Amino acid sequence: MANLIIPGRILGIFWTTASWTSVENSVQLTNQNYDIIEEVQSYLAKLGFEYTIYQGPEENKRPGYEYDYYRMKIYNYYVISELRSRYNWRGQREKERYYPNFVSEQQEIDFLRYYIDDQGHFDYMNTKHGQKKRYRVWANYNFAYKLSEKISKFVGVNQNKPQEHKQSDITMIIYYQSQKDVPAILEFINSA
Repeated sequence: MANLIIPGRILGIFWTTASWTSVENSVQLTNQNYDIIEEVQSYLAKLGFEYTIYQGPEENKRPGYEYDYYRMKIYNYYVISELRSRYNWRGQREKERYYPNFVSEQQEIDFLRYYIDDQGHFDYMNTKHGQKKRYRVWANYNFAYKLSEKISKFVGVNQNKPQEHKQSDITMIIYYQSQKDVPAILEFINSA
């Protein structure tokens, strides 16, 4: 089989919602948004791979979980090996995670657009002049610096130093709060 060219947006979905289950040698996508899982399912169906989306069981919900979640497991050795070897993918539960390898610049831009939107969040910080809008992007500590570098390159914002997350030893946060950076990130996310 030829090399699998995965669109950047689909790679972004794998980086943000998929985990590796070594017991079953499978990749599991989990998301509360059915459309996200269905997007991957449709892409794989075009390649001839059929997978079923199922809903997480009600009785196994963690206390406080108010939403339903959808899952899809991928067992195909070819798809998994391409993700892991060619694109450098590691699951969300794996401690060592890496920035992906890409075959084109457009693939990387599409990945960043999805990743920044999914793993980012607008909020406000208090300053002596009142509240200021900022955007935070979460990333694994292994690729947070590379992600910051790439966001700077493709979005045209300052390259900010990732900060440690106080409640996690494997997560870092990249803050964007300048009057130039916040609108630029919003424009980049919405410019698909």
